[in-house]
Amino acid sequence: MGLLGQKDEHTFILRNVSVLDSGNYSCVYSLTKHLPDNVRTPGHKSIQVQVTGILLVKSAVIRSGRTTVKKGEDIELTCSTSESEKPALLHVYICKDGLGKISGTVYNQTQTRFSIKDVNVEDSGVYSCVYSAGQYDISEVTDTERENSILIQVYGIRLVKSAVIRSGRTMVKKGEGIELTCSISESEKPALLHVYICKNGLGKISGTVYNQTQTRFSIKDVNVEDSGVYSCVYSAEQCDISEVNDTERENSILIQVYDISLVMTVSVSPTEKVDIIGNPTVKPGENLQLKCIISGKRELGDIHMYLCKNGVGVKMELLEDKDEYTFILRNVSVLDSGRYSCVYSLNKHLPNNVRTSGHKSIQVQVTGVKSAMIRSGRTMVKKGEGIELTCNTSESEQPALLHLYICKDGLGKISGTVYNQTLTRFYIKDVNLEDSGVYSCVYSAEQYDISVVNDTERENSILIQVYGEQL
Repeated sequence: MGLLGQKDEHTFILRNVSVLDSGNYSCVYSLTKHLPDNVRTPGHKSIQVQVTGILLVKSAVIRSGRTTVKKGEDIELTCSTSESEKPALLHVYICKDGLGKISGTVYNQTQTRFSIKDVNVEDSGVYSCVYSAGQYDISEVTDTERENSILIQVYGIRLVKSAVIRSGRTMVKKGEGIELTCSISESEKPALLHVYICKNGLGKISGTVYNQTQTRFSIKDVNVEDSGVYSCVYSAEQCDISEVNDTERENSILIQVYDISLVMTVSVSPTEKVDIIGNPTVKPGENLQLKCIISGKRELGDIHMYLCKNGVGVKMELLEDKDEYTFILRNVSVLDSGRYSCVYSLNKHLPNNVRTSGHKSIQVQVTGVKSAMIRSGRTMVKKGEGIELTCNTSESEQPALLHLYICKDGLGKISGTVYNQTLTRFYIKDVNLEDSGVYSCVYSAEQYDISVVNDTERENSILIQVYGEQL
């Protein structure tokens, strides 16, 4: 309502409109003052105003009785629109990871319940709720802000816990056997436990133990396909092996199976040994020089010198009437750490077909960690919400197993292990103001205690700010 003196017109301004302000607008006047909500105007001239755009949907509060759900169960989600003056009809949308997933229509209600039945591990994600007075196709709905969101995690088995896994050998010849030992180390364990060996995070072997803290598993007649990251989990409940997964892999080992029939071994005469000289420690970004020297007498002529890392050829150089050669590895990273040795042959082989064992070698350690790209969907986060961070290692030739670390203000905060992945997601729940800071991501082929990890360079970093009820 506006009071007009001697004027015949007035402009009403509705500030910061939302989709709830869509509707049919008209004007009337009276000599008598009335409360605006007591005024009714049927049959007058009007215009239809539509606040358009799917980006203008409004955020609702979302709740769930559980944030961890077992595969095959149901998720119940409640959206609270909490509008003091809402239109009678509202369209409500559940979003997963910012994209529309479920829609519903409510009439004269502030709370709406949705149920997702028979959930799978792929249903894990960040859920949020938005609503609008206008109806949209679910494929068009997005919630990039996620002002109110919850993380739902769906897992295969309930109460699964990580066990320590060990193996006498991590390099195994095709046709041989792998023996794995799981150590449960529970101070108060139930008499009966179900133990599961996982390969690359998926259940592979199961066993049952009674009043034991150590369990041994044997995989016989292994093949190259049995190579992978092995871990061990256990539970008081018995589950089908197809449902078991170990996404955390807190304790894991890398087992590599090789086929001797595919390997050309370079033989070296006992009187013609090859020495290797080099610096055993180097920093990331520096150059590593490794000198191979043939000690003892040999007939002059052309030979092929191979530099091997962890028993596998990585470089080759043709030597013409020479007994030594210096290999240079430029701009090394932590991925170049390993045991290096040299062999030679009169015949030329592909370097990765060359295998060495029992030769002189040196252990080279590239100390430190390498920077990864870090991203976040939001850099302004409300207290109590969650931060989702994505690390991109983007290595053209990375090892199967990598250890990643999220750093805050240069100091290690979260760690994780990944296998054959370039993208890794981390989630920090229920953030506080103290979680504000500069976040970066580093990685290494070696595992470090989180307390010793630091990122002083911070080549790639983002500033995350956590705020209270009001900015």
